[in-house]
Amino acid sequence: GGIPTSFAGIVSILIFSVAVVGLTCFIGRILQYISPLKQGHFKIAFPTKEATIWKLQSFLNLFNLSVLIHTYFVPVTLRGVIYNILGSKIGKNAMIGGKIIEPFMIEIGNFVILGEDCLVLGHTIVSDRVMLGRIRIGNQVTIGVKAIIMPDVEIGDGTVVGAGALVMPHVKIGVGAMVCAGAIVPKNTYIPD
Repeated sequence: GGIPTSFAGIVSILIFSVAVVGLTCFIGRILQYISPLKQGHFKIAFPTKEATIWKLQSFLNLFNLSVLIHTYFVPVTLRGVIYNILGSKIGKNAMIGGKIIEPFMIEIGNFVILGEDCLVLGHTIVSDRVMLGRIRIGNQVTIGVKAIIMPDVEIGDGTVVGAGALVMPHVKIGVGAMVCAGAIVPKNTYIPD
């Protein structure tokens, strides 16, 4: 009885990987429960509570999960489940080909496609200050390959953000809008429906 020795190594790696993801998700959720990070600014130069919690969550997300989630071990159709466990709100049939940093700041609707290597960032750093901001992506939105979505952005239903586009902080993109490939959408911009 038992696992054939030829598969024992593979099974051990699989069990270890699931344990790392599970423990990381558990610790991340506890940190969010004990000391939830909120939208806004804080300094990282001084050991403040916010800076320490943010750094720890970033470490857990980037180092423990990147190896597993942001590779081909987890199919794009299942990444949303893990991000939901980490605190994101991701709707049905979302295909996550890119990376979500600060999952607890991200809300994604139904039938959304995040293209390969796109980056959805809940933070930005300027000098010694971190800005955290929510990102809301509506239903049936497509974010192209290698696009970057910065914090405090709202993207309306049916919108397409082209490959390689950069959406800076404090942007609202209306329903059904189109952001061209390679475009830079500057801060404090509103793109109407």
